[in-house]
Amino acid sequence: MKKTNLENSDLEIFKLLFDQWKFRLTQYWSLMLKFYVVTLILTLLPLMHGTWGVQLNAFNIPMWILPVAGLMVSIAVFFLARVEMNRINSIKSCIDNTIKETSLLFDGALPSKSMLRRAHQNLPIVFLIFQSMLAITIIVFILK
Repeated sequence: MKKTNLENSDLEIFKLLFDQWKFRLTQYWSLMLKFYVVTLILTLLPLMHGTWGVQLNAFNIPMWILPVAGLMVSIAVFFLARVEMNRINSIKSCIDNTIKETSLLFDGALPSKSMLRRAHQNLPIVFLIFQSMLAITIIVFILK
C-alpha cells in the first residue's frame, strides 16, 4: 500500500512540474511574440508611416528616435527573455530527472541535452541580432 502512495506522489509531482513548464512556456512565447511585434512595428514605423496611415509629423520628433527606441526595448526584452528561459529550462530539467528517477523505461525516450533545447534557449539572441541589424539599417537609411 505504501508503494502505491509513493508512486501516486511521484506522479502528482511530475504532473505539477509538467503543468508549470507548459504554463511558463505558453506565457513566455505569448509575451515574447507581442514584444517582438511591438519592437518590429516601432522599428519599421519611420519607413512605413505613410503606408500605415500614421501621421508622425504631428509629434515633432526626429525619425531616427523610433528605431533607437525599438532597439532599446529589444535589448530589455532580450535580458528578460534569457532569465525566463533559464527558469523554464530548470523546470524541464526537473521533469527529466523526475522521469528518470520514477522509471527506467522512460530513460531512452528522453533526449539528452537536445539541439532543440539549446536552440530554444538561444532564440532571444537571434531575435536581438535580427532586430539590431534592422534598426541600424533603418537608422542609416533615415540619416542619409
